[in-house]
Amino acid sequence: MKVVSLLMLFTLTVSAAEFESFDDIPEDVKSVTAVIPIFSQKISFNLPTDWKTAFQDERSGAFLIEFIPEDEILDNWQNLFTIQGFEKLADKTKPIDFLDGLAQRLKESCGQYSVYEQLGHLTISKHKAFAAIMGCSNSLDAKNGSAKKSKSELGYYIAIQGQQDYYLIHKSVRGDSFDKGNMPINLNNADDYLAEFVPIELCQLDGEKHECNK
Repeated sequence: MKVVSLLMLFTLTVSAAEFESFDDIPEDVKSVTAVIPIFSQKISFNLPTDWKTAFQDERSGAFLIEFIPEDEILDNWQNLFTIQGFEKLADKTKPIDFLDGLAQRLKESCGQYSVYEQLGHLTISKHKAFAAIMGCSNSLDAKNGSAKKSKSELGYYIAIQGQQDYYLIHKSVRGDSFDKGNMPINLNNADDYLAEFVPIELCQLDGEKHECNK
């Protein structure tokens, strides 16, 4: 598989970011290395060339960028890769507590259908991180709490404690509802599920814009 370096920059405005990338990528190139500056550091990751930027925004100390496959639309996505940044939160909590809090909010929304499986502690570019699987095994009708259309949403989440900021990376999938004992993402296949987007690195802001200096 051929991999090239892709320079992806965003210019922050008051409410959002403009995301630029090279349009002319050879057909035999299957993935690129992307480097995005987010607050006090950069995130470097692998991006398949058959995925596209679907949405990006930055406001009130929170950054968001979402990617979906070329043949999908954001309003009805089946596969989603997301990077979020939370400014100046690094000294407020630990990565495991960051995801525990997110899982608790998810439980309030999904109720008995909530899923939260801790995968364990990680080290990403010398920074503390924690990974987990979380989602809803069956979507709920927000109005009456009943199961709706037997659909599910499940994701692989990584919380990274940066020098000053927090970074949340997750890849999610939507599909049919599932039994919690038969999750589409589980302890056995979680690493394979994220494989096309790794390595994921947290970099310093210095150097050339496309460089990842750890």
